[in-house]
Amino acid sequence: NDSVDSFFIHRTFEFASAHFYIALVIFLAPFNIVANLLSAFLLLILKDLRNPCNLILSLMCFGSLLPLLIRTTLMYRKITSGEECSVETMTYSMAVHMLVEYVTWAPLRSTYTWLTVILTFFRFRALRSNGRWEASYVLAVSISALVALLSFTVNIPTFMTNFIEYQNEHTACRTP
Repeated sequence: NDSVDSFFIHRTFEFASAHFYIALVIFLAPFNIVANLLSAFLLLILKDLRNPCNLILSLMCFGSLLPLLIRTTLMYRKITSGEECSVETMTYSMAVHMLVEYVTWAPLRSTYTWLTVILTFFRFRALRSNGRWEASYVLAVSISALVALLSFTVNIPTFMTNFIEYQNEHTACRTP
């Protein structure tokens, strides 16, 4: 009985924390999106801030913005369509939106993470050479594109598995 009670308490806590996290993301997402857009545009527009490292920072702002935008728009659509998940509410556009959210979450997040590593490497190299070396724009853009390409390429097997795999309504609606 103790194990059943502890399992029930764990599941209840997990359910409550998931709802709290979802509510927090939904309410704070517009502020995060605006802050990322403002930061990215300021880094690109202001002449004093133009350099290859800040170009990577602006790409990182856009990179962290996209998965959040995709996920929150999906959450808003789920809220507006109601809690019921059925053939009527699970339209083709909703299914495509869910697929895009599911498939792009990992590569977009990994792109942001690896761009952080590249930016740290550029800064370390510049500090080590006492300011005599600075990354060029071509190098920053090409490495950022390579990182994005690698992140999406590595996720292709996951995409194919998720796309080909048959999921019934219970799995698609995330109900037990």
